[in-house]
Amino acid sequence: RDNNPNRSLFLDFTGFIRCGLCGANFRCQAKNMKDGTRRRTWHCPTLKSNCKDSVPIDNETMKTLVTEVLGLASFDVAVMDSQLEFASIIKGSVSFHFRDGHEVSRKF
Repeated sequence: RDNNPNRSLFLDFTGFIRCGLCGANFRCQAKNMKDGTRRRTWHCPTLKSNCKDSVPIDNETMKTLVTEVLGLASFDVAVMDSQLEFASIIKGSVSFHFRDGHEVSRKF
């Protein structure tokens, strides 16, 4: 993300969340709710026939989990990028892969 000249187009979790089944990068889908708020959800782009156990995750849920795992008071994308390499999702569980090699899992 940091080296791409179009980095202003990327969201906080672009290229960070991976499918635990097929390894594809999750994509973001935005939806405008009736009350006018915008909801973002991350999902595996692979066909459901290949990734039956892949479930989407809400953007705010992901931010909360990252904040909890890193022990932060509030979400900070710079701290996330410096400490976490990627997150993989399978069957309602997120595995956070740290740059130092250890791994922490959380259910959502």
